[in-house]
Amino acid sequence: MAGVRGPTHFETKGFPDIKCDVLQDFVESDGYGYHNTTWLTLMELREANEVFLKLALEQHHDEGWPEPGDTYQRIPEEDDRLTELILELGYSGRKIPWAGTLQQFIGEENSIEDCVLYVCAFDS
Repeated sequence: MAGVRGPTHFETKGFPDIKCDVLQDFVESDGYGYHNTTWLTLMELREANEVFLKLALEQHHDEGWPEPGDTYQRIPEEDDRLTELILELGYSGRKIPWAGTLQQFIGEENSIEDCVLYVCAFDS
């Protein structure tokens, strides 16, 4: 998805420009050595899944993988249960328990299409 092992279907965009302390701390830390950072909307993630499956079927059709309906990355749904919130990234990152659905977390009046981004980063 981010062009680590070949061309990507999407432009590599770096980290999203959003107001999030956890993501900002992550972006500003130098200790991780991340590269090929990008983010996708859920619509782009669906498209990336379709592209991945098409390429995988072309390259592995004789191996019986993938099967129709397989996905590369799972797409979040409104009723997905959240069990924790990440307050700090890293090996000893702080998390707090949280119970509820994704829709409850973002607010009933908001759409996950507008509020959820898929962020990718790779380490060396």
